[in-house]
Amino acid sequence: LSFLAAHLANPRYAALLDVAHATLDLYAEALGRVPDVDDLFAKVRAQVQSEVKNQFALVKLQGHLAGLRSLQQPHNSRGGHHQDDSGQDDDDDDENLKDQGDDVLGKKAS
Repeated sequence: LSFLAAHLANPRYAALLDVAHATLDLYAEALGRVPDVDDLFAKVRAQVQSEVKNQFALVKLQGHLAGLRSLQQPHNSRGGHHQDDSGQDDDDDDENLKDQGDDVLGKKAS
């Protein structure tokens, strides 16, 4: 249990997740009766909470990055000057996308 508490968040020990589940089930009966086991369970719980918080932050960051990437992708992948279905030039749309991207990044549109 002490090894589990020390290495649960280490990516090199990813296989510990299955072992952790079985180990926590084994020590569950001692929970509340043995102070050392209680301390180790608290450490494992803190590590799991920290990892979950980190994962949520990474997913949120991925969402932000995806939004920024979508603003950076060219509107017209064929290149050159092109009119859209309304007969307007794509250049106007490109300028609007640039302004939106500048707003997201906190830059002043020029």
